[in-house]
Amino acid sequence: MITIIEIGITSQDNLQKMEVEKLHKYDLLASEIGLLHSAKVQIVPIVLTLDAITTKFYPKYCQKLKLPDKIKSYIQSVILRATYQSMNTKYKFGLTNSVGKDTTDTLCVDTTDVRTPRANMSQSGNKRQRLE
Repeated sequence: MITIIEIGITSQDNLQKMEVEKLHKYDLLASEIGLLHSAKVQIVPIVLTLDAITTKFYPKYCQKLKLPDKIKSYIQSVILRATYQSMNTKYKFGLTNSVGKDTTDTLCVDTTDVRTPRANMSQSGNKRQRLE
């Protein structure tokens, strides 16, 4: 048995849609792999929202994979931690570049960190600004 696991993170509005898309996305690949290796192939889409909400099929997929509760909890905690860090960076520190646009996709480093070549950040008050 060959298992294809696809993990996706989406908004609550797109949760069901993304799960179906993940199944269809790998359907052809699963068929080809099954023919090439003369094996049964299963597709397991694990889709969560940014606040760790799952689809009604999530328990079924976890059962297929024989995931213990610790692993399921870990997956959800990673999602929640990533969401928190994203929100924390964006709102708490007020990251903006010199034009005033949002720069949450840019790595914010301390100017005293000599290990990174991107130490061209300056600190102004409580806000960090990227120097262009």
